[in-house]
Amino acid sequence: MYDLYLKSYTIHLKWYNSMRYFLMVLLLATFTSCISDTDTEISNKDFFDIEEYMDNEIASADFKGYLKKVTLNGKSEEQQLDSLDLAADLRIFKSSNINKPSLYDKYNVDKSDTVATYTAIDEKENVRLMQVYYENEAVSKIYIERLAENPIYGTTQRLTYTPEGYNISFEQSTLLTKEQQAVIEVVFLK
Repeated sequence: MYDLYLKSYTIHLKWYNSMRYFLMVLLLATFTSCISDTDTEISNKDFFDIEEYMDNEIASADFKGYLKKVTLNGKSEEQQLDSLDLAADLRIFKSSNINKPSLYDKYNVDKSDTVATYTAIDEKENVRLMQVYYENEAVSKIYIERLAENPIYGTTQRLTYTPEGYNISFEQSTLLTKEQQAVIEVVFLK
């Protein structure tokens, strides 16, 4: 009798874990696919155009391979890949573009020779923080914090891009589940 209960419990636990994973992937896909890429942009010298920067990085990518590590709630899987759809993976960076006339008055801009920091004034803005680091006048690192909240869930995304690779981390909490965490790390093999 106990074995039957244990077997049933194990089946339910596996089903619950697979449903949690499915929900996380579904929500992740929803966040990255709901962003329009069709906005017309008028450049402003004070704002960094991450969309143009990522397009240039994708066009000039010439790597021998990629080391991709995905971690979901502490469980990791790592693969070495010969090719990778960089345009799809970096779409979340491009969707964080704040170089739009409608957003110019929504961010405080603080620039120095080595870093440009864009901080959202309005808490309603999805991109809360963007920092662009420079070394010898070339971009050496981009860091972005995105936040999406509603009464049902809250999601924090932290994005980091360097010429050596990128890191995308997600933290999500909902009313019905405990906090979920996912990290995607990619290293460019040169």
